[in-house]
Amino acid sequence: MRHLSTTLLLFLLLISSVSFAQKQNDQYQKMYDCVISNQLTELEKLLQNCKDINQITKNGHHIFESVFVMGNCDAAKLFFEKDINLSYINSDGKSIRELIKKGKNKTLKKLLKKHLQK
Repeated sequence: MRHLSTTLLLFLLLISSVSFAQKQNDQYQKMYDCVISNQLTELEKLLQNCKDINQITKNGHHIFESVFVMGNCDAAKLFFEKDINLSYINSDGKSIRELIKKGKNKTLKKLLKKHLQK
């Protein structure tokens, strides 16, 4: 009987962790969609409720990469306020900080500089 209850407990823990991971992936997908469609109010709500903004998506990306690629400076401000990890290294071996500094978007560069001065 004890073995059965231990097995059941482990099974329930596994289910809850899978459920939590799925919720996080759904949350990051919603954030991505907000960045792409510039839904800043919804993005701000999602960021306020996000437990770990520096979590890597199931595809191995940091959510801020979509902000950088889209050049969404308004979304970048929201992420900077949430203190994203600028040292995250992407699949090309570049950090978020490096991508912005070497990128062409002057506004993102100014936002980064202002954020780093805090």
